[in-house]
Amino acid sequence: MLRLRIISPPGGEHGIPRLPCVVGRTAPSDVRLELPGIWNEHFRIEQDETVNFKLVVVPPAALSLNGCSHQAGRLSNGDIIGAGGVEMEFGFTNPQPKNLRLRESLVLLLLIAITLGEMAWLYVLLR
Repeated sequence: MLRLRIISPPGGEHGIPRLPCVVGRTAPSDVRLELPGIWNEHFRIEQDETVNFKLVVVPPAALSLNGCSHQAGRLSNGDIIGAGGVEMEFGFTNPQPKNLRLRESLVLLLLIAITLGEMAWLYVLLR
């Protein structure tokens, strides 16, 4: 999943639920930021045909991407987006680890069964 982490002013983390994602101040925005310098619809995050993420500014808003002024640009993990007086970091959320308890238990039972089988075979051979 994608996220926007507010760097300045210190704020929280907003998950990006779907693409295209509209970031702005109004209620229909997917990510709603009521911070100074944010327009009603400030920018959109989209996915293009080559599976890259694009940042598109909604006029008349202004935006900087990694310190350079842009109207559109390609987003990568860790890019810094400046909108008004707000700086955000675009990135991926940390993946949740899978629960491996069942698999580990089955492997342990298999190893025990193999060990017991080998011990039984040795008993038969040495008898």
